[in-house]
Amino acid sequence: MRYVIFGGGPIGGGLAARLLMADQDVWLVDHNQANIEAIRKHGLTLKLVERNQVVAEKVLPLRAVRSPESIGAADVVVLAAKSHATRSAMEGIQQVSDAHTIILSNQNGLGNVDILKEVFSSDQLAYSVVQYGGSRPAPGEIWSSASPENLHLAVTSENEALRSRLEEMAEILRSVGLNMQYFPKPELDRRLWIKLAANCALNGICALCRCPMDGVSASQAGVELTRKIVEECCAVANGLGISITPEDIVIVDRTVQPRQNSDYHHYPSMVADLVHRQPTEENVLNGAVVRKGLELGIPTPYNEAISLLVRLTEETYDVQFGA
Repeated sequence: MRYVIFGGGPIGGGLAARLLMADQDVWLVDHNQANIEAIRKHGLTLKLVERNQVVAEKVLPLRAVRSPESIGAADVVVLAAKSHATRSAMEGIQQVSDAHTIILSNQNGLGNVDILKEVFSSDQLAYSVVQYGGSRPAPGEIWSSASPENLHLAVTSENEALRSRLEEMAEILRSVGLNMQYFPKPELDRRLWIKLAANCALNGICALCRCPMDGVSASQAGVELTRKIVEECCAVANGLGISITPEDIVIVDRTVQPRQNSDYHHYPSMVADLVHRQPTEENVLNGAVVRKGLELGIPTPYNEAISLLVRLTEETYDVQFGA
């Protein structure tokens, strides 16, 4: 199958690398010119990491472009761009899509599929919960976990007719160590809210404090604040008919309880967003929980505070100290 991936960061680049390892037809569309040039010149470098140490390296030839008009129709389009780029990516997605194309959102938070529905048929759309991280320390280079235990991609669609094709993709990815699995929509939505609650609990706090995840969990104030945020997320999810509890939320261990573990010495991408004065995904994380809470009459003051603080930081980039 032909795959066109929009977004060359750790999620999109990591997926492209594994599809290439499975000998698939893969194109990458990315706005980052330095990343495109590095991939064209040297290939995509995938470095597999265990406990912050590189244990293997693969260099994979990848066709990478800034504009997709010459690619042709894809079997699967994967949108792995940040949520604030969803609308700007849709014109390019239209250029590589026909009625046969599956459009899979591999993005954080709530609302990305709703934006895609403004242009594309619901029958074409699928969405996922991505449970693999990584980093892009240099153009053309992706660091990703070496352990299949840490590489999960759960997908679903409102259109059950897409299931067989998504499961074909899953079989391909499992053959190269990425555990992709299709779930019925109710179960996928439950997993989505579990991940959303974890992201809401950590991303904004880490970004505002400029600290890694294990830094938050080592602080009693951090533990108390993350639990308050998680409790609000669970209340909103339950109000939507999605049953989750704080004990379901993966933050630093299998619950919201802290644990010292070097595997979690990780900076969420929102940290880099604020440090480099870039747009964040606040609107689809804490901000989205606040909006859903308002619709349901469920108060979310801790999520609202994080949302407002992140937005304030973004809106004052040009007058901040050292700007």
